[in-house]
Amino acid sequence: MNARRARSLAVKALAVTCCSRLALLERELAEPLPDLDGPAELVFGLLGPADAEEYAALVPGASPEEVSDRLHAGERGFAVRHRGRLVGVSWAAFGRVRVDYLRATLALQPDEALVHGAFVAPDMRGQHVSSQGGLYRLRWLRDAGYRRVMAAILPENTAGFGPPEKLGYRRIGTAYAIGPGPVRVARLVGRARNSPASRRRSQGRVGRPAVSRVDVRAGCDDFVDAVPG
Repeated sequence: MNARRARSLAVKALAVTCCSRLALLERELAEPLPDLDGPAELVFGLLGPADAEEYAALVPGASPEEVSDRLHAGERGFAVRHRGRLVGVSWAAFGRVRVDYLRATLALQPDEALVHGAFVAPDMRGQHVSSQGGLYRLRWLRDAGYRRVMAAILPENTAGFGPPEKLGYRRIGTAYAIGPGPVRVARLVGRARNSPASRRRSQGRVGRPAVSRVDVRAGCDDFVDAVPG
């Protein structure tokens, strides 16, 4: 067993038994969006009920019902097609968002979104499908009136940071969920104090540190207010 696989198994074992963590990133939509190159044949749009069977065939472990369930819950699905074939998908969730890996719920503001569930067909990886699809998703959310987009990535997944970094996401901290079994206490640790969001929050607060408050629901009815920075 090589070192990378051993580390991956150790992380999964910890996540199941006592501790899980995700790196949190944010993207302010008031900032200019980048210009990215990609295949001219890519076509972008929203996922709908008619895409359910194709979605299930693309994403490992997914079912056609997953599309209708997520849409019914208020999420927005995003599709990337290459010559008519579905090759990339992702989701944006709003309000109180269940983060299964942490076994906790992240409470977003009305003008915030959490992107998740991104998947690209293996034969299309390395062809900018993820970054191009992410750019379309940011434009759609900006035009729909959203101010900030967040993403959560497994810290050990170093390749997963590439597309968000191209799109201007910044890492703001790490969300930890600690506790045995399904009962977890979640904490959001750290925020880049010099980020635009932090600087704006600090305006008019003479002598007070800039903070961002995130409500995280863990376990049954426990609420934890995590104040990073």
